[in-house]
Amino acid sequence: IENARKEITLLQQSSFSNDDNNCNDTEMSTSTPSTPTTAAQQPRPLSKIFSFPLQEINNGIQKGVGTGSTTWDSSIAMGLYFGMYPQELLVGKDVLELGSGVGLGGILALVVSKRCKKNSSMSNGEVDRVRFTLSEVNRDIINMLRYNTTVAAAANASSGLLESDELHIEQMDWFDFLVGGTNVADHHSSNTAATNTARKKYDTIIASDCIYLPSQIKPLSETIAKLLASDNPKHQKAHIFSPYNRGFIQDLIHELREGKNMVVHVETIEMSKFRVKYTESENVNMSRLNWLLGEGEPKKYERQDVVSSCTSKFLHITASFKRDGVEESDSSDESMTSID
Repeated sequence: IENARKEITLLQQSSFSNDDNNCNDTEMSTSTPSTPTTAAQQPRPLSKIFSFPLQEINNGIQKGVGTGSTTWDSSIAMGLYFGMYPQELLVGKDVLELGSGVGLGGILALVVSKRCKKNSSMSNGEVDRVRFTLSEVNRDIINMLRYNTTVAAAANASSGLLESDELHIEQMDWFDFLVGGTNVADHHSSNTAATNTARKKYDTIIASDCIYLPSQIKPLSETIAKLLASDNPKHQKAHIFSPYNRGFIQDLIHELREGKNMVVHVETIEMSKFRVKYTESENVNMSRLNWLLGEGEPKKYERQDVVSSCTSKFLHITASFKRDGVEESDSSDESMTSID
């Protein structure tokens, strides 16, 4: 905590679903099922597939660096969601993340979706290469983002899940996409070269927990509208993840629908979170996680090994352009997607 440093570990159970449409057996060390698996359900032990140290900017918010200097739960929800539905992220060749912060959401999204797609019947063990662009506006955050992606790729070089040439870092200011560019002193306008680079179109745009001020709504919606490709709108979408009760998120939905004339769908995601007592022994920590999933000796650990547990709700908003000659309606899907 004192060094603003977190160890991120991605775990998976021993086998994947054969369902072409999802791959929901991926678990993180910070999130486990709310109900332990019974022996009759043939539990599958956990194994580590990806791990890296994530460096945040110490007291970055207090120092005025911005909210991107630390990590938020929406980035975990986004990463695990794309692990369940990798075809949503890997549908095209070019993916852009807006407001990447120090990189947790983008790294997780790419790694788990590639892992799940590679191990499911969606492919024969091969995953098409994707150009993945992470973007931020603040230079201090960009430097930390570049550091974290480099460290994560080096730490997992043998896995093939994160290769350094797959990730590209861009400086991007949403206000530059407004008519007239950036004229607001409080915002850091990106340089001309970075802005011109960003003018290319992307098959998929993702963002998590990216709205904190009402002044950000129009710039963000304008950026999405100008950078999202539209030649195949059935498969080209923007995915925005936000805490369920985040202020101004409904205003963003309205702006995308009414201001940009996009088709918008909204669903609710529930993510179960457990805080487990930590020890210096990785074997003990893994054993506790397996115990939570119903693995191993049922009496080896007690419920007091779980410090706390809760379920958080998030909104998953998708936006796409309307297709010519196709009648499409917006929706707010009341069904839940559960991420354990």
